[in-house]
Amino acid sequence: MSERNVEIKARIDDLDNTRKAVRELVSGAAPQITMQTDTYFKYDRGRMKLRETRGSSPVCELIVYERPDTPHPCISRYDIFPVNDSEAMICDLSQSLGVVSVVRKVRELYFYRNVRIHLDQVDGLGSFLELEAVVPAGQFPQAGEELVNELLSVLRIDSARLVEGSYSDMVEQLNLPRLRPV
Repeated sequence: MSERNVEIKARIDDLDNTRKAVRELVSGAAPQITMQTDTYFKYDRGRMKLRETRGSSPVCELIVYERPDTPHPCISRYDIFPVNDSEAMICDLSQSLGVVSVVRKVRELYFYRNVRIHLDQVDGLGSFLELEAVVPAGQFPQAGEELVNELLSVLRIDSARLVEGSYSDMVEQLNLPRLRPV
């Protein structure tokens, strides 16, 4: 069964000031810091990516999701599947579907109530803030939308900074290389 969240992405120019504001919001709680490589595959019913996470607890997962490309808070439906052999999965999916792009980033993950706050430094793209408010099964997304909008206000993120689409779309638009990490 698919999970749901309300999410938004914004470009940030001053990572240090945004980090300071987020840390105040979460009462100084330290983030989880990971390095992630997302390999996006051609997929007609949304997006599909294999996420390889390096850090204190390495993880590999296949993430399939649907989300409208809008710069406003929107509902995203997703499924996450654990992967034991990332190289074999990448090889199989590359041959059967084709690779769209590869996105590398350093992610700082904070938690505020039911919201995951990401501060991402994305290779070739810059710094971003993502907010993902989890929508429990059987609940309407309106509360998540309200909380995301409230956090945008508290963090002083101007609506002109909001972006649509995924990092994959941005990488494709800039024709950044699709090379896998060595």
